[in-house]
Amino acid sequence: MRVTAQSMSRSNYLTYKIANSSSSSTSSAANSILSSLASSTSSASSSDDIYSLAAQQSSLKANSKVITSYYQGLVSGKYTSSGSGTTTSASSEASLKTLNTEASDLAKSAAALSSKGSSSVFKTDSSGEYDMDAIASAVQSFVDDYNGTRSAVVKTTDSRSIQTAVNMVNGSKANESMLNKVGITIGSNNSLSLDTDKLKSADMADIKSLFSGTDSYAYGVAKQASQISSYAAAATSTGSLLGGYSSSGSIIDTLA
Repeated sequence: MRVTAQSMSRSNYLTYKIANSSSSSTSSAANSILSSLASSTSSASSSDDIYSLAAQQSSLKANSKVITSYYQGLVSGKYTSSGSGTTTSASSEASLKTLNTEASDLAKSAAALSSKGSSSVFKTDSSGEYDMDAIASAVQSFVDDYNGTRSAVVKTTDSRSIQTAVNMVNGSKANESMLNKVGITIGSNNSLSLDTDKLKSADMADIKSLFSGTDSYAYGVAKQASQISSYAAAATSTGSLLGGYSSSGSIIDTLA
């Protein structure tokens, strides 16, 4: 039977092409495939849309057999690379470092909100009153760090960071009604904005439900932000399977 793209899945067909190409032609064929995949991911990243970027990462994962087959050939010496090397590009590394910093800041600000005890921002004074200025300042820091993380993650191609950020955004949307009650709105690009006056006049029970304790929205964000920071740090030093392309988009920069 003649093997065509229609007779098997795209990833299996491309793997077949690589496996059955001559050594002299395989490198250019594989790099052409990878360049196409990289281009689609770059377009999603430039759109500043985390969902589009996540969808493109899923597409890349579906073609992981192609990528793995090619790089196994490079390692074994069967093929030769026509790409620009296998070290993380400066721009990719800078983006990952920025994401690491932003996500680390978010983890801290979210943890500060959700913590209880003597360090809690929700502790009352001797007359039983809350310091609403302190609470508003802590929530504003959380919102700023959340937006910084969201902006940073769409500039990377680290699949684990992106997927965790998607989960974080979905968690915010699941809590949108409660967030609105305390003055936080979700924008069209999934960024958060805070109406400080509305926050200060909101029901304290609603505010604490969202931000205080280990079962709160803020605690969940703190855990996700910590994961994103860790993934970005790991990708900076080692790269991830589908986590970055050279400036020419011709080959994957690193392969775990």
